[in-house]
Amino acid sequence: MPRKRSMKVLFLGTRGWYPKYGHTACIMVSTPKAELIFDCGTGAALLKDRLDVSKEVHLFLSHFHLDHMVGLSFLLGAFRGKKLTIWGQQGVEKTVRNLLSPPYFPVTMDKWPFEIEFKELEEKQKVADAEVRALPLVHSNPSIGFRIEQGGKSIAYITDTKKCENAVELAKGVDLLMHEATYSERNYVGSSHCTGKEAGEVAQEARTKSLVLIHNDAECDEKCGREILKEARAVFRETERAEDGMRIRV
Repeated sequence: MPRKRSMKVLFLGTRGWYPKYGHTACIMVSTPKAELIFDCGTGAALLKDRLDVSKEVHLFLSHFHLDHMVGLSFLLGAFRGKKLTIWGQQGVEKTVRNLLSPPYFPVTMDKWPFEIEFKELEEKQKVADAEVRALPLVHSNPSIGFRIEQGGKSIAYITDTKKCENAVELAKGVDLLMHEATYSERNYVGSSHCTGKEAGEVAQEARTKSLVLIHNDAECDEKCGREILKEARAVFRETERAEDGMRIRV
């Protein structure tokens, strides 16, 4: 009898910076007891009809750049549960509350019709039926990568970083690595992001089972996307490129 799969992944936003060819970062990992949302870009607009609010709902912010946070302003209309827990680096509550207050947003969070709890990330935390590990990455501002383990399965979410040791550490042996691939080698501009080739190198060094490329540059069209995918597959064969609406069972 085949082993029961324990986690489902829904890609709601797979782009960086602004939503030209797809929404900005928002990925949902569903376990039997929780909905774990990673980042809250424009893809968060699609959460309303996809969240199972009978479960615990937890939102993890990798960092505070606006393309990963703008969707917080959508939650007042998109979230229908009783409680939302928001996790982030030090200062997450102050940062989010300041963003969602006048003059930037008309309704302060204390008036939202559901409970909101803020928690600052430690290296390891138990979240419902999952374990979530968090380590710092290398970006222009502090950014965090995640590893999720549940039911004998494992997933890593690595975005907004240069290739770094902590990315490899979080990805070691995972069933699914979601890793940013902002640029092709030809278009790389020396920023604090990765190319498809570098994402493939992380997957290879970490001995992951599969790799899905996320966070393509906002101006990366299909031709550019195919180029990034080809470069990653030249290093790590079991690679796909994420698109909004894609689903994976792990």
